Amino acid sequence: MSDEGEDSPRRLCAVVHGVDHLSSARHPQHPSRGPLVHLLLRALRLVGCDRSVARTLMPSPCLESDLAEYHSADYVSAIAEVEEEEEEDDEDVDSLDPMPAKKRRRGAETGKGGIDIFLVDIAALLALPAPSPQAPSENMRQYGLADDCPPFKGMMKYCRAVAGGTLTAAEALCAGHCLRACHFEGGRHHARRDCAAGFCYVADVVLGVMRLTRKFRRVLVIDIDAHHGDGVEEAFYHSEKVTCLSLHMYGKGIFPGTGTETATGSAVGRHRTVNLPLRSGCRDDAYRRLFRTVAEAVRREVNPVSIVLLVGADALHTDPLGELHLSEECLLKCVAQVRDWGLPTLVLGSGGYDERTAPRYWAHVTALMADDGTRWPQRDHSGTDLVGSEPEDYPPGLVAGLLDTSEIPPEVGDEAFERLCGGAGAERYCGLEVPKPPPAGGRDPNGVEYIDYLIHYSVNNIAGGSTCFAKTPRRC
Repeated sequence: MSDEGEDSPRRLCAVVHGVDHLSSARHPQHPSRGPLVHLLLRALRLVGCDRSVARTLMPSPCLESDLAEYHSADYVSAIAEVEEEEEEDDEDVDSLDPMPAKKRRRGAETGKGGIDIFLVDIAALLALPAPSPQAPSENMRQYGLADDCPPFKGMMKYCRAVAGGTLTAAEALCAGHCLRACHFEGGRHHARRDCAAGFCYVADVVLGVMRLTRKFRRVLVIDIDAHHGDGVEEAFYHSEKVTCLSLHMYGKGIFPGTGTETATGSAVGRHRTVNLPLRSGCRDDAYRRLFRTVAEAVRREVNPVSIVLLVGADALHTDPLGELHLSEECLLKCVAQVRDWGLPTLVLGSGGYDERTAPRYWAHVTALMADDGTRWPQRDHSGTDLVGSEPEDYPPGLVAGLLDTSEIPPEVGDEAFERLCGGAGAERYCGLEVPKPPPAGGRDPNGVEYIDYLIHYSVNNIAGGSTCFAKTPRRC
């Protein structure tokens, strides 16, 4: 599972990290995102070397039988229908790598001296073309394998890699190898038992939660991706062991069109689903007040033993598919709030379609999860009332003090960092500066009245009450 021995010191945070994994987990719609994320994590020494703040988890692809623990047999067969990609990935990487394979293996094992071969291999992955979509058969269409989820060569390999990474991270938490485990290629929250949807081919979130429930009695799933996690909600809508809290865009024409506040669970799972639907254009102040208050209320009521946190980067104001005007600092404060609970936490990437801001955001998330709170004092986020003011929070530059970025390894290459920085060069990443916030001014379309309504409705719901607001403020 890990490239570190059992006698290595236990670290707070572990990250699923490996070239073979990234090669298999390349998504046809955003094939460069994963390699760019791990290039930055490695270049900033967050993972993969002796001085890393996070432990490395080396995942193995899951078995088809693991997929069948949730997915239907017919759906798994439909995925396998696509001709499997031939074993060309390693050869493609070797052809672009000036180092002999034997030396690469030795460098990868030691992580010391000379060129970091991992970064050379990542550069090779970035040079590869995206997986090619194929024309779907009629059988594939009935399982959602068309349109935004087209079939492609190596689709089964991809699904096994993504699910395997999430299961590896979940198992590390169950075994007590770390307190927080990150898998940024995971978080596919739209996939359903027998259907792909919304760029999601495999329900790795559901599989990960199912694995966690073998060890932990109560699991809380918190989703701050810009889109509602309809697949995860559907899987646990009738469960009393799993509570789902989601903040997401909602309105006419916004995918997937689900996640109203009145969807609160069913049967023994009643009051265990909490949806906070937001109008497009939501800004930091409203989002933080809503998250801070409701998340604390849910934690107090549910008393979870483990957390699954989806940190979709499409909630950032720079994302082309998101419509929330949120800064990176706002979302990181939410992440820090969850971290401060001190519970075993599985962190999954989910959405994020700006290849410059998603890696930077997730590097910040990794550094926060690897921090024990001694550098930045832990805060009491509970407040004294439902609409209290923001407590004193983390200073500007949030996690810059955790990192030594004085020397960016030369093998990273200017071209790769120009992709990350938009042509500005690697110096932009020294200190992991927080990007510029959204433009100031303007009216938040959600409004104080609507945010108050969502707070009171959701707090009353999670407490099992029945006296919700009779009149819903106009949503759109």
